[in-house]
Formats: sequence, C-alpha cells, structure tokens
Amino acid sequence: MQSYINRFLWLMLALGLGVSVQAVSTPNSRSTAAQAPVIGNPAYKSDPLRNPMHDAQDMGDKLRGLGPVLIERSNLGIQQIGSTLREFRAKLAPAGVALVYYAGHGLQIKPVVVAQANAGGAAEVAQGAALGRAGAEAKQRAALERLAGQIIKDCADCPELVVIPSGNFTMGSSAAEQALANAGGTPASFTSRESPQHTVNIRSFAAGRYAISKGEFAAFVRAKGYQTEAEQEDGCFAWNGNEWKKDKAYNWRNVGFAQADNHPVVCVSWNDAQAYAQWISQVSGKTFRLLSESEREYVARAGTQTAFWWGDSITATRARRISG
Repeated sequence: MQSYINRFLWLMLALGLGVSVQAVSTPNSRSTAAQAPVIGNPAYKSDPLRNPMHDAQDMGDKLRGLGPVLIERSNLGIQQIGSTLREFRAKLAPAGVALVYYAGHGLQIKPVVVAQANAGGAAEVAQGAALGRAGAEAKQRAALERLAGQIIKDCADCPELVVIPSGNFTMGSSAAEQALANAGGTPASFTSRESPQHTVNIRSFAAGRYAISKGEFAAFVRAKGYQTEAEQEDGCFAWNGNEWKKDKAYNWRNVGFAQADNHPVVCVSWNDAQAYAQWISQVSGKTFRLLSESEREYVARAGTQTAFWWGDSITATRARRISG
C-alpha cells in the first residue's frame, strides 16, 4: 500500500470584518431618486487588501443598469468617508430607496462604521473610534471567550469547531526537542527553523474539531463544480517505494487506498483549501480561514511543554513515518 502526503484543511472561525451592506431611508425632500454610495478601500498601510476595489467596481457596474444615483469613491480617510455619507444622506428622499456598499476593513454597527484607507492598519475607524472595530471586536472576543471549550457548528455543511481560549505559549522547539527530532532522522536544516523560542499571545478563536473530511470537501466540489489543482495538473505526490513523486493517477477522489467520507481529505493544495474556505464562508455567512502557524502550534501543544502533547518519547504506537 502506498503512502501519501496528507494535507489536512484546518479552518478557524475569524470574527468577520469586511463588506457591510445596509438599506437605509432618511427623510429629506431634495431627491426622489434611489441612492447608492459605493466605496472600495484596499490601500491600508499594514494590512492591504486585494479585492475591495474590484468588488466596488463590480457592484457599481451592476447598479448602473438598475437606475440608482451612484456615489463612487475609493481609498477614503475618516473625514472623506464622513463627507461621502453626509452627501448621500442629504440626497435621500422620504421613503427613498438606498444601498450603501462598502468593501474594505470594517464592521457594521449603528450607524455604519468603516475603517479608513491609508490608516496604520484597520484599527482606526470612522464615525467615532469608541463605536469602532476595537470596541466591538473586544465585545465579540469576550463573548467567544465565554464559550471556550464548547463545540459550535454554523451551518449544515459547516465543519464542527471548538472554541479555543485565549492565552500564550512558547513557540518553537528547545534544543532538547530538536536533538530528539534529529536522532529520529529529521535533518537539522528543518529543526533549526524552530529557533529561537519566543512567547506568542493568542486571542480566543474557534478551530476545526477535526481535519476537513472527504465528505465535507465533496459537498464544496458538488456545489461549485470545483476541480482541484491535482486534477487539473499532474496529480499529487505519492511514495513510489524510492521517492516522493507526483502521479497524475492520484487526487483527492483516488489516493490509492480506501477512504470513507469521514476520513480527512488529502491531495489538496493550499489554493484548494483557500477555495473551500471562501465557499464555506459564503454558505455560513461567517468568515473561515486557514489557521496561522502560531495558532496551529498553540492548539497542538494544548498547554504542554513536552516534545509531544503526550510526553517526550515517540513509538510506533503513536506515529509511523517513511524516511528516505
């Protein structure tokens, strides 16, 4: 039986900050036309975004054919966002129809609160910092913290998530851990990447209880008609007895050994994982993404300081690997 690299999709629930759409109506007799401010803010200094400008342009193109008066803006600061919203509000008529479309870092509270472009990150927000992202996110984090240890599921097709408490841990491996790995055959060029050890603070989040299963991934493929990179290109890596080598015969549907729907999906790439995360975000209305390296290690260590979560030794009863 051949062995294959298993690329598990570990997803987490991130508190969603992004496009905010709100229908509003404000008494004013100046205009009876429908109004639609469309704002795209991609140019953040420390956390730039790729899609807001394209999303805003696409929305503007769609709305143009429907008749509303568009107010199109991009890369606005706090004052500019305020003046744009005031311009919009002044043009609304009694019982008027309006759509506010904003793409960028932000959060909808009451009233609409968005993060300015060209800010030192997404922490600075319009219409009062006290009502902005920092305060609202703190409340959401506190609510999530109270659920620590609980299992949540956001939709029928969504994976089960476990709420992880906030905390800190020492990231990286000690000299003793690295020596243990080296003795087991791991090259020093790999273990040296685990240095230096350093403390990392982690906020509460929700992580996948299990690796994404073949059945969960299949639901995504059916819904989107998606083809993985292995299917489109030259297959996935397989151990042929002498070396790891890509083989066109193998992909997530056929990995060379029997798999049930509740087994982890394998032979999927980073891009495939990103596509799945985007889809489940759309289905659930939540924001799913891949775990960061520090989040993954925080969860895997589970508060332990040993080489493995069960201790410092490893045997064939714990794990098997192919060397060579």
